[in-house]
Amino acid sequence: MYKRKDLREVKDCEIIPGDHGSVQHRLVVMELVMEIEQIRNKKMQGPKRIKWFKLKEIELCRQFKEKFLVELTHEIEDVDEWWNRTMEIILRVAREILGESSGKMFGNKETWWFNEEVKDATKQKRESNKKWEGAQMVEDWMVYKEANNLAKKTVAIAKDRAYDQFYKELDTKEGKGKIFKLAQMRNKSTKDITHIRQMKDKDGNALRDERDIIRRWEEYFEALLNKENERFLRGDGHTNCGPVTEITKAEVSGTGKDEK
Repeated sequence: MYKRKDLREVKDCEIIPGDHGSVQHRLVVMELVMEIEQIRNKKMQGPKRIKWFKLKEIELCRQFKEKFLVELTHEIEDVDEWWNRTMEIILRVAREILGESSGKMFGNKETWWFNEEVKDATKQKRESNKKWEGAQMVEDWMVYKEANNLAKKTVAIAKDRAYDQFYKELDTKEGKGKIFKLAQMRNKSTKDITHIRQMKDKDGNALRDERDIIRRWEEYFEALLNKENERFLRGDGHTNCGPVTEITKAEVSGTGKDEK
């Protein structure tokens, strides 16, 4: 009834002979002490991306341009080889000058409107929650509840201010390009799955790089839409001898008599 490796959880056990559900079974009352571990989300590591948006800064843009022109070469005659070499130079210089993202995946969380007040409120909420889970005291629960309400209020105010500023920038010349960011956010909110963290190739190996995942989708749909399925011959069958006549009243009445 209970696994031997879990018997240490059983503190007391008693059978009640009077109450039973059937003749061969009796009600069993057990006192158990079970350890419940909190399941935490595993941190997923995605591909690192170059911070191209830093090219808007004049100083970084100048450094990127100067270093790229210094390393650029025109000695290669083959066009494809020259383009591949130039692409490698662009990516390498961009990583050195502009830097890369950490590759951390935040799921569906939006963090572009975060400010210092939101960070402090959420940090205080996490710390109070951790303290309450460890001690299970009523005072700690009240502190966590107050911190949780404060964090919700701070997030709502910060998000409202950020969206107001964002919509005001859309009317300016510099902010016209942000209309694509707004369209992307609205399109993202309509989807159930916004991140494909990993998928498997045809051999069952896990793919985590975005380019490998796109290539796997391409292979899947190419095989799905262009593969010819086997056709089974089911025979010619018997041909109909003329049009099929309608059911008559005599057939219906005769069938009813046979059923009786």
